[in-house]
Order: sequence, then structure tokens, then C-alpha cells
Amino acid sequence: MVEDTSFYRLLIEEIDDPVGIVDKNMVIQYRSPSYEKAFAFHPEELIGTHVLDHLQEEDRNQYSRIFGELLAKGPGSVGHVLVRMTCKDGHDASIRISMKNLLDTERLNGILETYIRIPDLESTNRQVQEEIEKSRALIESTDDMIWVVDPVNFGLIMFNSSLIHYFKTGRSLDITRGMTPSDLLPPEYAIVWEHMYEKVLSQGAYRIDYETSVNKRILNLSFNEVKISGETIGISVFGQDITERKLTEKALETANRNFDTALKNSLIGIVIVDKNKKIRWSNPSAMTMMQLKENEIIGKFCTDIFCTAAPEKCPILDDGLKVDNSERMLKCGGGKEIFIIKSVSPIEMNGEELLMETFVDISERKKIEYELRTSLTQNKRILENLQDAYFQTDLHGTFTVINPKALSLYGFVSLDTLVGQPADILFADSEDMKKLIRRLRHDGSVNDYNCKTLRADGTTFWVSMNVQFVKNEEGKIIGTEGLVRDISDRMEYENEIRNNRDNLRVLNERLEKMLEQSVHAISKIGELKDLYTAGHQRRVEKLACAIAKSLGFSPLDLVNLSFGALIHDIGKVYIPSDILNKPGKITDLEVQILQTHVEQSYNVAKEIDFPWQVAEMIHQHHERLDGTGYPLGLPGDDIILEARILAVADVVESMTSHRPYRASLGIEAAMQEIENFKGSKFDPLVVDACMKVVTEKDFSWD
Repeated sequence: MVEDTSFYRLLIEEIDDPVGIVDKNMVIQYRSPSYEKAFAFHPEELIGTHVLDHLQEEDRNQYSRIFGELLAKGPGSVGHVLVRMTCKDGHDASIRISMKNLLDTERLNGILETYIRIPDLESTNRQVQEEIEKSRALIESTDDMIWVVDPVNFGLIMFNSSLIHYFKTGRSLDITRGMTPSDLLPPEYAIVWEHMYEKVLSQGAYRIDYETSVNKRILNLSFNEVKISGETIGISVFGQDITERKLTEKALETANRNFDTALKNSLIGIVIVDKNKKIRWSNPSAMTMMQLKENEIIGKFCTDIFCTAAPEKCPILDDGLKVDNSERMLKCGGGKEIFIIKSVSPIEMNGEELLMETFVDISERKKIEYELRTSLTQNKRILENLQDAYFQTDLHGTFTVINPKALSLYGFVSLDTLVGQPADILFADSEDMKKLIRRLRHDGSVNDYNCKTLRADGTTFWVSMNVQFVKNEEGKIIGTEGLVRDISDRMEYENEIRNNRDNLRVLNERLEKMLEQSVHAISKIGELKDLYTAGHQRRVEKLACAIAKSLGFSPLDLVNLSFGALIHDIGKVYIPSDILNKPGKITDLEVQILQTHVEQSYNVAKEIDFPWQVAEMIHQHHERLDGTGYPLGLPGDDIILEARILAVADVVESMTSHRPYRASLGIEAAMQEIENFKGSKFDPLVVDACMKVVTEKDFSWD
């Protein structure tokens, strides 16, 4: 009982908010005079009655739980609860009860309660409920979780089916109104949620990414106070599952890192130039080609480093000129110049317009082309193939003059089959001829006009045309004349470069394709010298990859093996042609010279910054399990698996192909050879896989 002193009674009775005292059995001991004004009950009517008798039935358990917790915590502890009661006049009232445990204290022995009636909360709740009902279809249609809790005990007031589904599937729990965090979650997580709700009440709305205790999902939570007439009546929470988005962001970060790595390791030179013609960025390949260090490139004007244009005017930035797979000369450090194929494309980075210049060193290709042209001067047939086709037409577009090269180029038998025929019979697409004529009429001449044309047998191929008007002595146009060059190979190469350029703008996998094309090009260089083994590396690559696939190689490992196989004999370009193409048996000295191609191939491959062990597999592809191979004499497991696969594929392809000193031995002899040396020279697993591929899977070299 409260000590009946005038001081404490006067103090309590002067408080505007209703105050009461309840004993530990929930029996009312005191109600202040202001209680009657708030709830129409005279205090004397309530003394001695049980608190729960005055509360609505659905709120009694909630009150009892908070009351019990207060008793358990002991004197000085406080608690709050939101309940509803029926006033004496019959109206329902929502009340926030603040309780403090003063049991066993010196001057007051009971639970001190302060009652704050929330005005018009009932009608407000009805309004809120009506608004909820109006938008329920929208709330229920979303996969995101939406719920509202009361601001006192944080018990559920409203929730959508997504929250029901989450607790049903994640915790096998059926949720109901009034459930608090401690009813829904383990204690350590319930405390976290109570702190988050309290944070809303103390600082207002906020967002947070939260990892759930079940399934480790990531939710983006948005907390807001629900207020009516300035009074907080609840806390709304919007929970969006962003797990997949986070995973996607992480994957994108990884992809960007891989893309950046690929750019830096690309064999293609890449330079980024800003609108002021200054170089912003360069990859290592570009620096290597230009023979300059990073500090000698970055921040410098492109015209000072590698561009031949005048410094005051950029043909691309200022004149809108397009550069697409054009052959140029690149200025390098020390005054050296190299041949390149160059493309320039506008790009946008962080809202800034920049230029991306990509280029490939074709100096070696140019050197080979020159050597080929020089060596072919003694062969009239090949020399004629290098000549351009020449034609003349009259004003009606009818052929009047044709040279022999044109006949061979288009596959016609005699001059009579073309002379007198309309020129449009050679165009694969009539629109190409119309465009050519329009440009010719506009400019008077057309250079490097690329299009597809038709052979006599109906097949198509790419040509480059230089066409101009033919005029008589009076300057009157009487027809046209032109040169036609077969550029099928060049177009194929340019398409490869164009694809590589496009691949720089997308994902890392396309850059791998670009590297593959570069390896193919290197492979073809080696085959130019060794006429009798043309295609050998590609066939070895096909069989080696088929064996590796049978052994369960991953796609990435298959790419690795493919690159090694395609250039495993590139070192043969350093071997004299008379040894490579010798029709008879070679001497011991010539054998030793021939065997040096392995080291030469390795030296070439190791200079290329492959992301895998390509150089090692090339270095070891002539090693044998018993240590009798060359050049290192490695035994057993010291030889990497890729090299063991290449060894078997190399032997099988060599035995089944024609050589200057012998005819093909056939696939049966090749299979017998690797079977005879299985376990001694060749890996048994690789041999078995090879025989299975060849005999059971319809393997073909074609």
C-alpha cells in the first residue's frame, strides 16, 4: 500500500495524467482523481478490483506478460504496454500504460502506473485499417515483405502474405497479430530487432541491409514512423530481398576485375585518348609495341607519340573521320616505326567522351608478305595471281576490255564469255553496284570500294575496287575502267580484328576468343615455312582437345590446351627449309638442328603473357615418360598432363600424314605405335582416351 502522507498524496493528485498503484497480484490499490476525468470511473469504484477485469480480452495476455517481466526484474525496473479498455460511458479507449516496479521500496510498495489515453486512436486505427484495406491488393501482390508494429512492445499490427510465407518456410512458424520480436526470433536476433525499432523512434526513418538468420538472405529494410496528428502509432517496415542483386553486384565486380585483367593482358594494344588529344591510359601491350614506359606515354599528346596527324587538328575528333581496321605506321621509341592495323572508336566513360584506339602489330606479317612476294617473282603463275584484274566498260555498263587475271579471278574460260556482258552479273548484290555508280558520279573516282562479287560457279568472294571514269580527248565521259583485287583473306583478317575490337567492349569471354584468333594467326605463320606439315598444328589441336575433353577437361583448360597445340611447332620458322622439306632421310646433325624447334617454340611462347601454362606444354611436348625425350629429358609426372596429351596427338597426326620422306602410315599403324609404348613413353590414360576417341567417336581430321 502507498504510505498515506499528505506529501505523496498531494504530489500524485496534482499530476494531470491518471496515476494508479497495483499490488503484485494485479489488484488495484489506488487511482488518482484525474482517472475519473479520463475514463469516467470514480477511483473508489476500482480500488480492490483486478486490473485484467477492465481490459479487453485480447490485450490481457500482453499486459500480464509485461507485468510478469517487471516483477522478475525487481524494484526499479520499468515497462510499457499498449492496451484497450472500456470506459464507464461505454466507449473504448486505447491507453499507453507506463509501469515502474516500486515493490519493497521504503515509501511505496506496489507497481506505479501512469495512464496516457491516446485521443481518437480508435477512429484513427479504423482510418488506418481502411487505408490498409484500400491498398491491400497492392500490398499482397508484391513479393516484398511489409509489416507494421506497435511503438511500445513492437508487436505485429499488420503484415502481408510475403511475411507469412517467410516465417512459414524459413521457421515453420505461423505468425499472428501481437507477436513481438521475442516471439518470432531467437533471443540474440530479437534484441537486434528491438534496437532497430528503438532507433526509428529516436532518430526517425532509416534504411539498413540486414542478413537473416535463416538461409542467410539479405534484406534491404526501410523503417518509418506511422504518425496520426503528430502521435506515433506504429512503425512500418518494408523488406526487400536483395540477395540476388547483391550476388549480381558481386559477380559484376568480379567480371570488371577480370575484364580489367584481360585488357591489361591483351595482345592488342589499347590506348584511351581524351578530347584534348592527351593519352589517359595505355595497356602493357601498347607500351611494349611503342617501346615506351608508362610515364613516357600517359599525359602526352597522341600526336607526339604515335599519331601522324597535325597537332592542331585531329581527323577523328575535329573532322569526324572514322578509322576502322586501317593499316598504319606506328611511331615507336627511338625513332623506330612498325606496321599496325588500327581502329579508333568513340566511347563514353563516366559521362566523358573519349577515344579508344586499338592496334595490332603486323610487322611480322608484313615481313612475311614481302618475303613471299620476293620469292614468288620466279613463279609466273603465282605472280599473275598477285596481279589485279582490269576491266573497261562503256556508258551502258557493258564490259569492253578484260585482262586474263579477271578471267581467272572470276572463273571464266575465255574473254568471249565476259566481253559484251553487263558488269552487274559479277555483283552479288545489285545494291552494291548502285552505290558504286552513285559515288562514281559524285566524286569522279572511287577507291577501295569493298563488296562481294560472283564467280562463274555462283560462289561469292570479297574484292576491293578502284574505279574511275574514262574520258576522251575532249573530256567527255565514254565509260569506266577499274582494278579489282581479291581481298577475301584481308577481309577475313579484318573481320577477325573487328570482332576483337568489339570484344573489348563486352565480357571477358570474348577477349579469350580474340586471343584464340591471335594464336591461330601465329600458327599459320609457322606453316608458311613448312609446306609439308601445313595444317599439322590445327590437326594436332583437334585431336588433343578431343582427348582432353574425353578426360574431363574444363572449358578453360581446353582453351589452354588449344592455344598450346596451335603454336607448338612455331619454332620451325627458325629451321632451314631444306631440312624441313628434305625428301630423303635426314642426317644426325640435321636431326639435332630439327630438334631445336622445341626450344625455339618455347622461346616464342614464353614472350607472350599467356594466362596459363602454354609455354610449358610446348616446351615438354617431345618429353617421354621414361625420360628419353627432349629437350629436358623429363620423366613421369614431371611432365605436365597437357604436354603428355600433345605428345600422343603429335605422334598420331604425324604418322597419319604424308611427309617428304614417306607416305602416310595410316591410323591403324599410329594406334599400334602408341599402344606399343603405352606406359613407357606415353601416358596410359592419354593413350586409352586417344584410342577411344579415334575408334568409338567417329573422329575425323576434317
